[in-house]
Amino acid sequence: MPTNIVIPLDVPSAWQDNELRYHLRSLQDNIGEFNLTILTGSEPPSWLKGATVINVPRYYPERLAHKNSKEYECYFDTCNKLFVYCWRSDCPEEFVWAYDDQILFKPTDFEEFKGLGFCVEKGRYRKRLTRHEETIKQALNLSGGKINCEHHGYKPYNRDKLRNMFGLRDFRGMDIPYSVNTLYRNMFNEINRFVVKEITKDVAYIHKGDGHHHYFIIHPQEVTPISQEYTMLSYDDFGLNVNNGALKRWIEARYSHPSIFER
Repeated sequence: MPTNIVIPLDVPSAWQDNELRYHLRSLQDNIGEFNLTILTGSEPPSWLKGATVINVPRYYPERLAHKNSKEYECYFDTCNKLFVYCWRSDCPEEFVWAYDDQILFKPTDFEEFKGLGFCVEKGRYRKRLTRHEETIKQALNLSGGKINCEHHGYKPYNRDKLRNMFGLRDFRGMDIPYSVNTLYRNMFNEINRFVVKEITKDVAYIHKGDGHHHYFIIHPQEVTPISQEYTMLSYDDFGLNVNNGALKRWIEARYSHPSIFER
């Protein structure tokens, strides 16, 4: 049975929507046939075909616009896109939430998607939290859980569980939204992997940052051993373009054949 992949699009592309193009090529290489849904409040890429495109405008509560200059906008928007999608009559029972700036390196089925990424026990909070940490704290407070499940891997969801979660925890009345994946995994006790010291090799990061699984690419060939060691890649605009676009050149060479979703 084909996997259902859902990807939100709204943030302007730094690569003329090629992030999505090459992600779809990597998915086709590794999972074969899949159903694709795009959630966006703007026009989808002109080259895209064969996908279900659903209009979901970018969301932020009007009552908060004057208060904090939309500093939690991306978190509210993620909540809203999942909320709108899961309540549609055509929403499948199971689907995988993904992003355009990802690459799948290895063959993966739906059950294996459930194990990608990792969860860690949240330690003591700092006195001053980032917006990201505030949304994790909100999720843990609402769920009564202790496990932070925010990562840049694929996120499988069950439609009916999402409906239940949104019914119990309505983000639209909150000043600080919650991190959906952390609330969902703790509420339904779906902790992919509880990691303390183990270093998993699921998701590699080529981001503007450092830490476990983060890489700084100088030459395109440096990506090859990463693709052999990890299951998937998450990158940002910095990682894509640093050193004359070393990562970009590797992706273009590796995934040169169009997917069925391209005109």
